[in-house]
Amino acid sequence: MHARIFGTDRIREATVIRNNEVLYTVRPMEQDVEFHFTDQEPVFGTSWYQLQAIQENGEIAWSSPIGVHR
Repeated sequence: MHARIFGTDRIREATVIRNNEVLYTVRPMEQDVEFHFTDQEPVFGTSWYQLQAIQENGEIAWSSPIGVHR
């Protein structure tokens, strides 16, 4: 996964979520964030991945869920 987040304030935390389970979190404290993530333990069947970003001002953004079938 390649993630790019363009905030309106500094990003306090960005989290990768698979099937409602937190897999990876970064705390960049920058307004624009870019990172790569590889799921080292993918599960068989269909998994749903989402990205959540929380800004310093408390605003929260969610990506649309992305389904991946393995």
